[in-house]
Amino acid sequence: MDNLKDKNTNDTETKNKGVILPTHVVGIGASAGGLEALQDFFGHLPTDTQAAYVVVQHLSPDYKSMMSELLSKHTTIPIFEVKDSITLEARAIYLMPPRQNMLITEGKLFLSDQMPDIHPHLSIDVFLRSLAVDQQHRGICVILSGTGSDGTRGIKTMKEAGGLVVIQEPESAKFDGMPRSAINTGLADMVLTPEEMGESLVNYMNHPYISGDEPTINYTAGSSRDEDTLTEIFALLKHKSSINFSQYKPSTVSRRIERRIVTNKLSSLESYLRLLLDSPREVQILNRELLINVTRFFRDDDAFKKLTGLVVENVLKSGNLTDPIRIWIAACSSGEEAYSIGILFDEAKRKYNIDRQVKIFATDVDEEIITEASNGLYSAEVADDISSERLERYFIPSGDAYRVSSELRKMVIFAQHNMIEDPPFSNIDLVSCRNALIYFQHAAQQKVFLLLFILLSNNMVSCF
Repeated sequence: MDNLKDKNTNDTETKNKGVILPTHVVGIGASAGGLEALQDFFGHLPTDTQAAYVVVQHLSPDYKSMMSELLSKHTTIPIFEVKDSITLEARAIYLMPPRQNMLITEGKLFLSDQMPDIHPHLSIDVFLRSLAVDQQHRGICVILSGTGSDGTRGIKTMKEAGGLVVIQEPESAKFDGMPRSAINTGLADMVLTPEEMGESLVNYMNHPYISGDEPTINYTAGSSRDEDTLTEIFALLKHKSSINFSQYKPSTVSRRIERRIVTNKLSSLESYLRLLLDSPREVQILNRELLINVTRFFRDDDAFKKLTGLVVENVLKSGNLTDPIRIWIAACSSGEEAYSIGILFDEAKRKYNIDRQVKIFATDVDEEIITEASNGLYSAEVADDISSERLERYFIPSGDAYRVSSELRKMVIFAQHNMIEDPPFSNIDLVSCRNALIYFQHAAQQKVFLLLFILLSNNMVSCF
């Protein structure tokens, strides 16, 4: 095993050795049956890659891993067992040790002991979430064979950050639970066998649209040809969804269009426009890509704690207690935030013994996602985001999923609404507009800010 090394390089040593930093970081999640998939993956991975590959695999606490030795028989790429604070290098494979959780920050891997009394250990989700934050569009996640759903929440964060999502073809997996759970999110960019992944990933990373630090497509100060082509693409999308994506930030739009160009193995914006004209399915895919419908229940715990402590009680006890409370959740996506806020108000009503009607108007520009939210059916992984008490009170098991209770569902009215162009709701007591404005251009942001300011001035609205 001549390519296995024990490495714990500090910054000074790294500079002195002239270490080459990776162009991309590929986070690979695997569980049961993962060794075979990893062997196939690395056995067919081109060796001239400039990426770093970080393997997060579920291992028994008592199991002494032989993965390093076994993988080294299938690749000449150097393999490192992760030590705390290790700096990632290009053209290297990193293996997470058992009984650990791992994060990446500023291109370094950090380890922490898993809590023995917490199960299941979602180590893949933990790592992928940090990978999304640290690497943004230079992050790539790969989900291989395994049982359960670890990795599913992580890929949602990866997608939101602009990273690439690659899933093993379930039929090729020894255990298809993890791949199928990931595919069911609808967020996969590629679904391939492990043998196919390596070359596809290297081609993706080396594509001129992906390899640069800045988007190649520029419709604010770029060539007139790009601007004209993008105008046609936006017109197609608006015909499909009535959404004007020219009001979204150029960097966000460009990155996601570029990714679709590369994953379709095309070479230019013009060729992608021709694909869109010929393929209604690709128009639908791009529309969903740009809308970034990624969320979860009680997303950002600190924010919901502050909402509970500073806002909910105040809103519930203010004004005429016989009047209904009216709440507007803008850009509600698949509904998790609307139902989360509904749970907070229902709990406060019980706590303070206030029998007051709460009406939640949950809106989104995407008609399809509104239909999904209205159904109130969520995969079993919501149990990882919701306490057992809340799960029992507000959700009903439905096969291998959970459906929101009728009591909670009656609190929420879902509707299609474009917050940039449509008039706002009236007589609102609380507005929640999270993770939406960051995607808009400045002019669109200012328009929404003015709308919210008017609501605040006229109705004494609280904003979240």
